[in-house]
Amino acid sequence: MRRAGRLATLGLLLAAATPTVARRPVFVRRLAAATDDAAAAADADEGSCRNARNADDDSTRCQLAKSDGCDNKYAAAYYCASDAGSVSLVILYACWLALLFVLLGSTADEYFSPALEQLSEDAGLPPRFAGVTLLALGNGAPDVSSTIHAVSSSPEGYQLALGALTGAGMFVGTCVAGCVMVVADGAKAQGALLRDVTAYLLSAAFVMWLIGVRKVVSLSAVGCLLGGYAAFVLAVLAADLWHRRPGGPYERQAAARARAAAASS
Repeated sequence: MRRAGRLATLGLLLAAATPTVARRPVFVRRLAAATDDAAAAADADEGSCRNARNADDDSTRCQLAKSDGCDNKYAAAYYCASDAGSVSLVILYACWLALLFVLLGSTADEYFSPALEQLSEDAGLPPRFAGVTLLALGNGAPDVSSTIHAVSSSPEGYQLALGALTGAGMFVGTCVAGCVMVVADGAKAQGALLRDVTAYLLSAAFVMWLIGVRKVVSLSAVGCLLGGYAAFVLAVLAADLWHRRPGGPYERQAAARARAAAASS
């Protein structure tokens, strides 16, 4: 579901990630100029975390990491620690990161998912349609701000942002989907899975063509990405309505479950 919610974020990212060309819209050129200014300011700042990482001796590295230009307590603690302390901090940071992931998952499981389910039931939305709209919006909204920040922070920021979006999509499409199939004892809705994978592959291919071949992202290309997401949502809604029609698969499955319950009782 999260794959669908990232199409709109990819549109915003691509507008800022490509080289400056005369055909690009005004807002794209302004965002690119802001990115260049931020990168120049970061390079001019002698106390940046990048300079601390590239320093020759430990004292200079610690001094730069503790300066206002870096402003990162994690980096300051790491660069100012001894060799043994640095190893301990890496282990501590890894445990802290794992704890944050656990807290994020428990928060979504205890609060976000039940609220979404209740909202979908009150609004009469099919589960799949709610997943590619409300759930995708909730999961993808933080990516918009983090992507814009990554793009505007440095000239290489768009590579980090693109990697984060595509990597998260691959993780959801492989690890998460694989775990769901194992827990559910197979893919119950094979047609829906093929539809989702096909939509993801088409959007990824379009993004690759824009960046690798055309090297220009215009306003019409962003509109194509947003239109692709809208078409995907409509396809999911149409499929749900078709399956829920009188005499459709949902009604036949409900009747089969009722007969099985009556036979077992």
